[in-house]
Amino acid sequence: MARHSIAEMTPAAKAIDIGAMRHRMGFIAEVLAARVTEHDPYLEQPARDALRTKIQGLVNELLDQWAEFAHQQSAVGAGLKYQEFEKVERAKPLLRDPLDLELPALQRYERAFKAARSMRDVEPEVLLLKRGGN
Repeated sequence: MARHSIAEMTPAAKAIDIGAMRHRMGFIAEVLAARVTEHDPYLEQPARDALRTKIQGLVNELLDQWAEFAHQQSAVGAGLKYQEFEKVERAKPLLRDPLDLELPALQRYERAFKAARSMRDVEPEVLLLKRGGN
């Protein structure tokens, strides 16, 4: 959401600029909190408020971890890119595959961003049966 909502963050090599752009990302916590609190029309207001606060905190924690990751990369003269397949020299990827074997050895801020890339990674197996003679 940050990458595609803030034009300056869109290029792969700009993932490292989170520190300079962090102040413009408050809307992300608001958008996600609003979506989560509206998912259940029967949810009482105190529960909505608690859920909103929780989601805002989680989003801000993720953004802070991203900023820490970028800071650590900058400190050693390295870059940060959004995903491993992007061509950015001397840059670590922000997004990791949940099954990445390197995850356990990484810093907490490096493990924070995990995303499955394929529906095979998020959908349960389904048996497909062919009907008919063809």
